[in-house]
Amino acid sequence: MLDEMPQPLLAAAREPFSARAVVYTLLLSRDDEATRTKQMQMLEAQVEPPLYQEAQQLAGAALSLPGANRLPLVDLAVPALKSCSPPQYAQFRQVVEALVEADGTVDLFEYCLRLVLFSYLDVHFGLKKSPTARFYSVGLVAQSATIVLSTLAYAGQKGAEDIQRAFQAGAGELLGQAELLPQEQCTLKAFDVALTELGQASPGVKRRIIGAVTACIAADGQVTLEESELLRAIAAALGCPVPPLAATSGDN
Repeated sequence: MLDEMPQPLLAAAREPFSARAVVYTLLLSRDDEATRTKQMQMLEAQVEPPLYQEAQQLAGAALSLPGANRLPLVDLAVPALKSCSPPQYAQFRQVVEALVEADGTVDLFEYCLRLVLFSYLDVHFGLKKSPTARFYSVGLVAQSATIVLSTLAYAGQKGAEDIQRAFQAGAGELLGQAELLPQEQCTLKAFDVALTELGQASPGVKRRIIGAVTACIAADGQVTLEESELLRAIAAALGCPVPPLAATSGDN
């Protein structure tokens, strides 16, 4: 995966100044030129000229980066971003939010990028505390685990039987007789609330949840881009970092 990443992006992700530009360019719209133009105008207005110029130089490489490599590149940027001053991080966070909201919607990648970044950096910069363990059995977080596993099953499968099989692969040992939720209940908002509760589980419960999530994803022997991104979001929210899980099907 590292070999597939353009060297300018890799080098930039490891420097505190340019790591911010890397994240900004990963949030540029790939599908809508009008939104992308608006985002660049927002950047020009909100960041210092050298940082804007850095984003301009990296934009082409970021836009052509395979989808499966985007969140791993964000992971590589986190250590450098921790070297920002508190005012720099405050501005960075504000700009990230503005870029995400530029088109009025939050897609899966934007949601996962924001969660991965802020789960680590907000704690580092004192904006929130690390979650305290409150739940010491799976039964106490069963509903939240059901939401997460149902969302994953829908993200990775198309047919009803395959969706049910993936859900049961994850839920079987963890939750027993749990029922797959209707897809309309598996929104990013519900997923986010569920992850907040699961983040307050004990380490032992978190390990079991990560195991169930992995089983759900691996049920069909393939990994979609959506599954890969959701896994990284789940791991960040639970404070259980995992290695990159490259997509083996769908859009790369």
